[in-house]
Amino acid sequence: GEEGEEGPAAQEPEEEEEGGIEVSTKDEGFPFFDAATGALVRTVEVTEVVAAYTFPRDGAILSLFPHTHLRGSAFRYELVQPDGSSELLLDLPRYDFNWQLVYQLREPLAVAAGTVLRATAWYDNSASNPANPDPTSEVRWGEQTFEEMMIGYLDWVPTGPPPTETV
Repeated sequence: GEEGEEGPAAQEPEEEEEGGIEVSTKDEGFPFFDAATGALVRTVEVTEVVAAYTFPRDGAILSLFPHTHLRGSAFRYELVQPDGSSELLLDLPRYDFNWQLVYQLREPLAVAAGTVLRATAWYDNSASNPANPDPTSEVRWGEQTFEEMMIGYLDWVPTGPPPTETV
């Protein structure tokens, strides 16, 4: 996430792992990026990206770590219970790339199997965003800070039995 990172400029996103939420931008056609080219769809307006993780078993959330690059302007985590009710966990209305923090919960937060953690990020590729390196450029998913990504990391531990597979 920091300037001067080593590595390829347009590396494929990794697969979703149990410990985090990651938006894949290459094959699934998320609204932030064009699925065919990987290019940012909107280059001037504020754009919203939503990703979700469904807990496969009972567990406890320990921490949250929102991550975008320089065009990221806001970030939010919400829990959606199996009954449809929701709870705001973390709201960062003025996200700043330079303030990337792990937000450790005071106490582990119990979650039931089937609960969804929804992460929403907002991006501003306009000239009014002082952190924007180039509001005229085509923005692609990538590891470098002049590119963009959206990852809603979380740390959680399972507390219930593993899900059973049906044949």
